Amino acid sequence: MLTREAIRVELISGGNVIKQGDETTLIFQFRHETGNVLDLQGSKIKVTMANSRVVVLEKDAAVNLDNTVSFPLTQKDVTGWGEMRIEFTITYQSGTVRKLPADGWLKINITKTLDDLEVGGVSYVTVETMKSQFQRQIDAFSTSLDSRVTTTEGKAITAETNAVQAFNTATSIQNQFNQVIQRETDSNAESAQARIDTGGIAHPTLKARVDYEITQTNERFNQSIAAINKEKASVQDLDRNRTIGVPVTAGAPVFARNATRDYKGRTYQINEPVYDQGGVMVEPEIGETLKIPTSDVLNHHEGTIEGEITPLAIIDFMNYCRIDFPTGGRFTIFCNAAGGVRFAIAPFGGAFIGTSDGVVKLNEPFSFALRWNHRAMEYSLFVNGKREATGMYDKNLLGEFGSEMSVVYNYKAIVHRLRFSKIARRDRELIY
Repeated sequence: MLTREAIRVELISGGNVIKQGDETTLIFQFRHETGNVLDLQGSKIKVTMANSRVVVLEKDAAVNLDNTVSFPLTQKDVTGWGEMRIEFTITYQSGTVRKLPADGWLKINITKTLDDLEVGGVSYVTVETMKSQFQRQIDAFSTSLDSRVTTTEGKAITAETNAVQAFNTATSIQNQFNQVIQRETDSNAESAQARIDTGGIAHPTLKARVDYEITQTNERFNQSIAAINKEKASVQDLDRNRTIGVPVTAGAPVFARNATRDYKGRTYQINEPVYDQGGVMVEPEIGETLKIPTSDVLNHHEGTIEGEITPLAIIDFMNYCRIDFPTGGRFTIFCNAAGGVRFAIAPFGGAFIGTSDGVVKLNEPFSFALRWNHRAMEYSLFVNGKREATGMYDKNLLGEFGSEMSVVYNYKAIVHRLRFSKIARRDRELIY
């Protein structure tokens, strides 16, 4: 029986333990069974690196004169962290393609950095204080806007004054010119002096100087008029913004219900939320919604959402904190009828991470934290102070978040608290 010669791959430089984000060059040596170095001159080599789940990097390597192979890792090469498997695809000059090592993979370990352990960029929101906090934002924005309008109107007035002064200067020069022309034959000395402008430039004739001054004045006049128009447009924009109220980036949470509701002997008006058990009750089944704009609050690069919710129904696919991506797919925490908790940032029907069943119970509050970090290439689920699961996250797969988050998406629940962070919070802040 014919057997194919085994080629041994050796890592001879660069180390098999690398810090995530380090710039280093790995150098490999390929040897025959006899120990002789494999001749790779003229060959093309592609290196594939993968973790336990997916391929994280594909890159061409360089063949050196001594038949070693150099594979540089730079900060632009996003690999994540953990044990990595390396496979080589060699295309010989003859066109033959071979993958090595034949007995599996070469393994290296990329250790995690502390880059994701930042502090700051946190916003804290409880249901009871949402309205007052956003009202303060509206008041602050209104005050700032009034100041900007006053400043802009002042600039417009200044520009208009400058334009009038420029016009008056042009008229004065023209009058001087007319007077000098009348006297030019009487006083050559005065005429010669009049041909010198305020900048010390002597013009060949009085008319040349006046033409120059008028041209300069017209340019300044036109610039002043343009400045006036620009400032007026700016004032109009500010007035338009003031009419709208707060900008999109400071959108407030919105509770909505298009009808009145009777609950525990009280009638709640349209869009008036019911507060019970220390939180706001949301029943999508009767048309109630609680939505939060994501702009300037959450981003797809990294972040953390912490919350506490009491489910008033235990049904498959109960969705909380759901964001639909414009490109398709969803960001959501959801539960099943058996009480398991799931966290997904994936296309519909795609992968998710989660807990075992029996964690969530009817009419009992549970706490959760959802964390994602593109730099660390991971997203994690914490439930009731315990880190339950971690999966791989790549912000480029689905792109930017949608414009709003639905706090209670499809089945009734009570929302007790929400905390949004623009950074991936540390484990010690989420575990208790």
